[in-house]
Amino acid sequence: PGDHSSVLAAGFGVQAAGASVIMVRTYDVPTGAILSEDSFDVTVKEEGAAETDGNRGRIFAGGIGVDSQGNSKFMLRVYDADTGRFLWEGHLQLLKVSEDQSTKVRATIVPNTPFAVPAADHLPRAFRSLFSVRAVNPLTGELVWQDQFAPGNRRTGGAGVSYRRRSVKTISQPIGHIFDLVVRTYDRSSGMLLWEDSFEET
Repeated sequence: PGDHSSVLAAGFGVQAAGASVIMVRTYDVPTGAILSEDSFDVTVKEEGAAETDGNRGRIFAGGIGVDSQGNSKFMLRVYDADTGRFLWEGHLQLLKVSEDQSTKVRATIVPNTPFAVPAADHLPRAFRSLFSVRAVNPLTGELVWQDQFAPGNRRTGGAGVSYRRRSVKTISQPIGHIFDLVVRTYDRSSGMLLWEDSFEET
């Protein structure tokens, strides 16, 4: 546990109905034991036309990865909540700020620079973690969309966003889907699943 490389961080959040929240968990990589869990109100800095699109729903999912300069950062993929369309990749900034004689954490999601180089796997060589994010229709149980990725990597093998249906609508109220993020860690040599954990947003 003292070895920083044996800790995995994962984050999952939603932006809808004028509010944005992200939950961050850290795990002991070999065992999957949850070391910490925190929830933050988050500011999302989108570029260009996104400034006029503030009431669209967004899903954020990711974890610690390596950016194009080789720096370790908390990398997040941002999706359109309704369609599952991948929009952009950014990183989570957590800053401690003092307000009214108290200290709180200010969380911001900032887009990465374009043409970032795919990141290297930061985990110990013995382990490999994959993240799966999906949306499910709560009435039918039907899968609406899903994606699988390793934090900081553009794609993992043939993985990508898949759709059961496509529809685009403005979201000014809570989104009707159930969203979850599943974190799975495998033994790299045998491919055996060691542990998994899930986040859920409704």
